[in-house]
Amino acid sequence: MPHIRTVLYDQYRLEECMNEINGLRAGLIRIGTFNSVSAQWLPGIIRSLHADYPAIRFELLHGTNEQIEEWIRSGRVDIGFIKYPPDTEMDSEFLYRDPIVSIFAAEDPHAGLSSFSLCQLPELPYIALNEGVDDEITAVLEANWIQPDTRFIESDDHAVVAMVEQGLGTSLMSMMMIQGFSRRIAAIPLEPPAWRDLGIGFRERKSLSGAAAAFLQCTRQWLAENGYHSEGSSE
Repeated sequence: MPHIRTVLYDQYRLEECMNEINGLRAGLIRIGTFNSVSAQWLPGIIRSLHADYPAIRFELLHGTNEQIEEWIRSGRVDIGFIKYPPDTEMDSEFLYRDPIVSIFAAEDPHAGLSSFSLCQLPELPYIALNEGVDDEITAVLEANWIQPDTRFIESDDHAVVAMVEQGLGTSLMSMMMIQGFSRRIAAIPLEPPAWRDLGIGFRERKSLSGAAAAFLQCTRQWLAENGYHSEGSSE
């Protein structure tokens, strides 16, 4: 199976080289991604790239961090959004430190706090979410020796926010996960502060197709222009 994947990858790279010879006017970029990146970043990045290369096509594959890293290594995707640093050996770049916050219904007494102490979390009903970039929220809880009173486990971020809005409990989510929601909730910074580091990975920088390299550069530029500064992790 790995041999077949290698042959298919080499065939794909040959086709991409022909596209580059033709002036990067066409081509396919295969991207590993997860929900919040697809909702908050990719529409703007793709729109920006299409302004210069309107014939480039995109294939988006959603998965867990483990799946996306495997897709990068096997050549199933050209480039993938991952947690940073990656768990496995690959070329990668740090992109953004995404704060993790506690969310409450707008009417909840905790909604007016300037910060929420993690040691208070076990006293409240908790709604658990794992978005797919590996469970960094669980890692934050374990690092602070917190065992929440989990009442619900949900894989859909919209459902979690709706439950919180209805006063069914609190949840920990990253700021990117809740951007764009019009629901009546409050996002309260954690004490101690917590975050997830996001990056972008690829098999080898030197083997990126012209289209994938253009996408990488466009991603850097779009994030900088839209306030997602690459400050934080430098590992």
